[in-house]
Amino acid sequence: MKYLKTFESYTFEDFTHSDMEDVKELLEEGLPAEQIAIELDFSLDKIKQIIYSLKKNQEMMHVNKIHIPTEYSGVIMELGEDVDPKDIISLYNEIVEEGTPLASYSQYGTEGKFYNEDDDEIPTDVILDELNYAIGL
Repeated sequence: MKYLKTFESYTFEDFTHSDMEDVKELLEEGLPAEQIAIELDFSLDKIKQIIYSLKKNQEMMHVNKIHIPTEYSGVIMELGEDVDPKDIISLYNEIVEEGTPLASYSQYGTEGKFYNEDDDEIPTDVILDELNYAIGL
C-alpha cells in the first residue's frame, strides 16, 4: 500500500479595505466565493482570505459587545440587542439624572462591570435597570 503525501501551498494575497467592502457587499447579496471571484476578477485564494479577514473582524467586534436581555426592552429599543459598552455609558450619562456619571467598562470573565467617575464598581444589571427606568419602560 502506497501512502500519498500531499502538501497544500498557501500564498498571501494582497488586498485593500475597498476590496473587503466589495466582497462583503457581494456576500450579503448571497453570492458564493467562486462567483465573487469571477465578479471582481480576483483569484479564489484572495477571496477566501478576504472572507476569513471579514469573519475575524466580525468576531473581534462581537467580543466587545454586551448582549441585552429581553427584560430590558427600553434599552433594546434605544440601543439594540448587542451593544458596545461605550454606547451604554453615553446613554446612561445623558438620561439618568441621579448618581455619578459612568466613566468606563471592564470585562472580567463572563461578568462585566461598569465604573463611575468615583471608581465605584457597578454591576451591568444595575446599570441596565436604571437605564430601562429612565427610558420609561
